[in-house]
Amino acid sequence: MSHHLTSYVDGPTHAAQYLRMSTDYQRYSIENQRSAIAEYAREHGYTIVASYIDAGKSGLSLHGRDALKRLLSDVLATHRSFDAVLVLDVSRWGRFQNPDQAAHYEFLCREAGVRVIYCGEPFGDDLTPMTTIVKHLKRVMAGEYSRELSTKMSRAHRQQAQLGFRQGAKLINGFRRLLVDSSRNPKQLLGLGERKAIGSDRVVVVPGPPDELAVIRRIFRLNVTHHLPFTAIAERLAKDGVRSDGGRPLEPSGIRRILSNELCIGQMTYNRTTKGLQDRASKNPKQLWIRSPAFSPIVPIRQFERAQERLAQWVRQRWDKESIIKFLQNQIAEKGCLTQQSIRETEGAPSKATIVRRFGSLTAAYAAVGYKPPPRISAMSKYWTKRRILAGLRRLHDAKGHISNRLIDSFPGLPSQHYIRNHLGSIPEALKQGRVACLVP
Repeated sequence: MSHHLTSYVDGPTHAAQYLRMSTDYQRYSIENQRSAIAEYAREHGYTIVASYIDAGKSGLSLHGRDALKRLLSDVLATHRSFDAVLVLDVSRWGRFQNPDQAAHYEFLCREAGVRVIYCGEPFGDDLTPMTTIVKHLKRVMAGEYSRELSTKMSRAHRQQAQLGFRQGAKLINGFRRLLVDSSRNPKQLLGLGERKAIGSDRVVVVPGPPDELAVIRRIFRLNVTHHLPFTAIAERLAKDGVRSDGGRPLEPSGIRRILSNELCIGQMTYNRTTKGLQDRASKNPKQLWIRSPAFSPIVPIRQFERAQERLAQWVRQRWDKESIIKFLQNQIAEKGCLTQQSIRETEGAPSKATIVRRFGSLTAAYAAVGYKPPPRISAMSKYWTKRRILAGLRRLHDAKGHISNRLIDSFPGLPSQHYIRNHLGSIPEALKQGRVACLVP
């Protein structure tokens, strides 16, 4: 591969600089790195002509590090504007858990004729055997630092959870995060995306507004007493105009999280899963869970336990094609027909999304059991005018922020996606006519 080189025999060498930091609390900020690299460039005859910056990005992998990806792409390009890459130290290049990964990216640069120079390291761009050994040890130490830090942070999070302080992800609807000082004196409620600013402050969980707590109680009542599945509960709440604290209708997945969350009985739970560096999360046995009482139960404990029994039964149900066919056959035998409403209102039934995922469509699933639904009545065409369909698409987009075939089929203000295709040509064409964007296949 040929490259256009811009270095000069009697002039400075053109170089790019790569800057990275994981958080705002690191020892080396972007500006500190930039200053140190600039000083090194002046002393060693380099002119910085390009900057690649990954701010707030972990060095554990290449994932999410768009600047490093662009740098490697530009290095391998036929024409480039630099012949060296200046990096503050080995850890800024990356804290890869496999040190060979860091060496691989550096090798790609050198193979293309671009030197990778570590300005803050004693070896710079020296390639002697001893330097290679030291550099490899530095890479191993950088990766080991991340592993040790991860272990320390996990231990600290567990300790804080045992003291009753909130750790972890976003809360379910109906609860709020309260910022307290080191003596547990309340300071303020934290909004979405807000974090504490003082290291000694802590966060606890408190119940939200009474109307949101009433929704939680209603969800448990509909599931435990009336035996409604998640989808039916979500549709009933959406019909009544119930919204989450983010302003959107509650999804079936959100209903499930509420039913399984022990905050509903006033108990904070932590360490339900374990996730190592670059590993998938794995579930922990219940004896490893960390529980701490936070406030009075929102729902009766016995009602919560019954909800967990129903959830366990739902998890055990594995809906493959054979089990879905058997379910549909039983529906025909009991009710004489198959409809979306009858399936949705049947306790323990597979969701429409599950059936579509297994068979491709409801029509295909019906055909698999030899059922042919009756033709749509003519009143359907009279009701679902073009104007109503386009208005429904706009309402769906306003509510969800995007539109998908699955959302269309589950939205009560629209006919099926197949009906829209038959009468308006295609979904994209309908969106175009309704001036709606963001179709998600």
